[in-house]
Amino acid sequence: MYTIKYGTFEFDEHYIFNDIDLTGLPIRTSSQVITGRDGSIIWKQLYGSRTVTIGGYIIGSSASDYYEAWRNMISAFAISDSSVILEITLPNGEIRYIECKTLSLPTIAEEEGQIYTGAFQVILQAENPYYRDAFATSTLYASSASGFPVPTVTPTPLGGISLNTVNINITGEYGSYPSYIINPTITNPRVTNQTTGETFQIEMAVNSATGPIYVSFDQYGKHVGTSTSQNMYNQYFTGTYFRLQKGNNNIVFTGADVSVASLELTYANNYISV
Repeated sequence: MYTIKYGTFEFDEHYIFNDIDLTGLPIRTSSQVITGRDGSIIWKQLYGSRTVTIGGYIIGSSASDYYEAWRNMISAFAISDSSVILEITLPNGEIRYIECKTLSLPTIAEEEGQIYTGAFQVILQAENPYYRDAFATSTLYASSASGFPVPTVTPTPLGGISLNTVNINITGEYGSYPSYIINPTITNPRVTNQTTGETFQIEMAVNSATGPIYVSFDQYGKHVGTSTSQNMYNQYFTGTYFRLQKGNNNIVFTGADVSVASLELTYANNYISV
């Protein structure tokens, strides 16, 4: 059976599952009707926000034990300004993660004759509809003519690494948008996926004054910024924020006026189902 954690809350021996729906994934469809012909045109399809439903029973050894388990669950699923990681350990030992928010506080129903037992249901919604495995980070280096430092990887990535190039093998069901940290010093840093030919560039000097540059793409949009200045995407980003495709991706980090600059690329395998 599943083992489930929501943030720091774990469904322990007080909770028994009997109704778990991890598959609620609608499809967003952009379509248009053209007069004079039957049917319609479907322009684009994307996945919508995923709904996750967890149901079962709270069981206590005493009244105080039962109501403590009740209160702990209600508190864990209170509203939050930011998403909370739902961690699901599958029966085969694999772990999946998805970031969720609570749609409503857990409902708890008690039936006549039940002692220290109540049925519960929790409904969550994930802005990012994909389950994922653990994040991996590859570090690439662009270097001056004086020499290359030894690259490092934390943790061990899914692909190999060599100087300013890394090969990332995406084994999930769907491609992944990585996030990046560009560390000084470099001008006009460029990231290229040589496998697909896609590339983007941050058209600015990254130095001790700017500090690291953070680049990401989530459901709220594309982001470029520093630790103190956000919303720099439209000003400095050119090219395509590419998705790592399923299979091999040969990523290259280059730029001008390099004095030992590094790129931290963080990614995960995405899954449509657990």
